[in-house]
Amino acid sequence: LNAMGIDKHLAPCEYCGTKLEPTNFVIDHKIPRSIVLDKHKIKNDIQNMVLCCKDCNNMKGSENYKTFKARVAVNDAQVHD
Repeated sequence: LNAMGIDKHLAPCEYCGTKLEPTNFVIDHKIPRSIVLDKHKIKNDIQNMVLCCKDCNNMKGSENYKTFKARVAVNDAQVHD
């Protein structure tokens, strides 16, 4: 959290916006570890990591970051229409 510049250990989920606390978040890899197994530096680079809720992390799986983020935004917009 400190490396990401997040103060007071509170942040929103990267995908759905749910408020995260130290007890309810996971670190998601934008480019999944399964895809970059041989590229340790990229896999563990801070730019490849985001904080998200466990539900979003489970739904995303190994889906592309931009694709999943767009899908969540569309679903959220449909729920609020």
